[in-house]
Amino acid sequence: MNPRSEFKVEYFDYLFGEFRLSVLRRAHGNYTKSYESFKRIENAERFFLQAVRGRSNVSVLDVGCGDGYHLFVFNTNEGIRKEVSFRGVDISGLQVEFARRVALGMGIDNVQFEVGSAENLEFPDESFDIVLCSDVVEHLKNPEKCFSEICRVLKSGGTAIITTPNPSSVMIKLAGVLRNAGLLVKPQGQEADPQDGGHISLQGLKEWIQIATNTGFDVRAVRRGALIFGGYAYNRRPVLFALVLLVDRLLDVLPIFRNWGEAVTLKLLKP
Repeated sequence: MNPRSEFKVEYFDYLFGEFRLSVLRRAHGNYTKSYESFKRIENAERFFLQAVRGRSNVSVLDVGCGDGYHLFVFNTNEGIRKEVSFRGVDISGLQVEFARRVALGMGIDNVQFEVGSAENLEFPDESFDIVLCSDVVEHLKNPEKCFSEICRVLKSGGTAIITTPNPSSVMIKLAGVLRNAGLLVKPQGQEADPQDGGHISLQGLKEWIQIATNTGFDVRAVRRGALIFGGYAYNRRPVLFALVLLVDRLLDVLPIFRNWGEAVTLKLLKP
């Protein structure tokens, strides 16, 4: 089998696995899950644009880039392609190859992708102005090592933007209490993924902030993920979804509610 055909077969198998989980979780057409993803990306992009504003020749690394989605999306902002160079690293050779092909097909020449480990970045010290890391650290056996490596490859004054689920969320704890009391049913389809998406190092907001501080960062800002979470229940209650969505956006302006979302995005500065 030639490399092109082998890639097609491997990528089909990957898509099949993702599609199967989407069906079991009833993810297609699930605007609750869509909003969760939107909020995470929006938070990371907001911090990213703050970090690049008014600067030129900015170097950006995406640790655990997957198929490169974040880099491609951030690249669509006006002026970014002229001033920013992106590099993505991921442990999956399949994802990296796909990202390379997407970049080639879209004619995007300011991005590069390569295979590598989030816990052992093969870049010299102080190589990048910005490092992104979205939904990665909770999958690692040693997330502290990832934080340390990100700090090492950042230039002094550089910004790290890290997004991760937040099991310490007030809303998640409240949902657990309601389920134990029989007042809330666990969203159908969650049982299909007993490993919880491979989350082996889930931490609360307080713990992530402590890890960031211990590895040399100053925590400059925290943005929370969506107030709503956990499956397709809101799809059957669109009015309730709209009301909660309104509350969610209102709470964004009040930092005292930063621990209420299903995820957190940290903006970290290397002194």
